[in-house]
Amino acid sequence: MSSTSFEREYNLSFSSPEGNVFSLKSIDRTVELGNKYPLVINKDSKHSCGVDPGFGSSSFGICVLEYSDSIIKVVYADQFERSSFNDMVHKIWEIRNMVGDLSNVYIDMANVEFIEAIKQELGENPNWQYIHEKIAWARLNISNYMQTVPVSFAQEGASMLSHCKNLLENDDSLVAINPKWNKLISGLKGAIAQEYKLNKTETPYSDLVDAFRLACKFFQLKR
Repeated sequence: MSSTSFEREYNLSFSSPEGNVFSLKSIDRTVELGNKYPLVINKDSKHSCGVDPGFGSSSFGICVLEYSDSIIKVVYADQFERSSFNDMVHKIWEIRNMVGDLSNVYIDMANVEFIEAIKQELGENPNWQYIHEKIAWARLNISNYMQTVPVSFAQEGASMLSHCKNLLENDDSLVAINPKWNKLISGLKGAIAQEYKLNKTETPYSDLVDAFRLACKFFQLKR
């Protein structure tokens, strides 16, 4: 099994403003679970990547999830300030090589140019007429037919946040977040929303939280 190793020990202590979306108990539980697993990427496992593009004065969030040991593990989570377009395209390429099998990349549909660039980088058809026709044809199963998936926050933002809450607070402890990813942990703990609409101004590392909920689309709970 191919793998990439990282440092294994991190401090469990975080100070974040308390939000109103996720219970602190559930987040602490995911961190405790994440601390039990070494930060080793299993290239034989499935991976999903969430990308919330932002350039110039906006932040750029990337989150990668892995399904292994019967749980969802955060294997990469970072938010970049004042990033360049080309640097972030290269970063996604680096991540693809790092994890091996990148099943789907979910990207905020608002940034058309970046979606086109990633589709070209991953060898997909970047033509938007083709993309829209494919989405209309596949409907809810678009992830099965398209690696790079455009996602509308206007249409799916609330349901994605609700889905993240269900995953994190599930009694079966489905998610593990290693303490290394302290920006994501701070963002989740401080997430503020009204009727599942995330308040980006009041939520710390909100672009990374958006990237996390995009990546979570890959994982569906059985009814």
